[in-house]
Amino acid sequence: MAGPAENKTVARPPLVFVAEDDPHLLDLAVLILQSEGCDCRAFATGEAALTAFRSAAPKPSLIVSDFSMGNNKMTGTQFLAECKKLKPDLKTFLVSGSVDELTVREDGRPVDRFLGKPFKAAEFVQIIRELIR
Repeated sequence: MAGPAENKTVARPPLVFVAEDDPHLLDLAVLILQSEGCDCRAFATGEAALTAFRSAAPKPSLIVSDFSMGNNKMTGTQFLAECKKLKPDLKTFLVSGSVDELTVREDGRPVDRFLGKPFKAAEFVQIIRELIR
């Protein structure tokens, strides 16, 4: 007969994908997410993240994406929209130094939370905590 401890399932940490073309910001986001107990996958482009998202099992519960990722074909919001088609309950967090929140909201983009760059780490952490809890 199994004891009480043997019947408990261990909760998985939240899986979070991060798409950001700035390697320093990408590393910072991953460090912050890991310090919050998340399992992270980091990508320099939305295309690479979308390819991984399509084959991921389980799918991430949160995606953090930059809006503009250099000369890439896909914007952060296009990437998030494609992911939302595959997982409608996906939480999304857009960061940007090139658009503001009003523009993001007016365009009806698939974003749960927005944070403008530059930002303070504490602001980033607060939003992450709201989205993963």
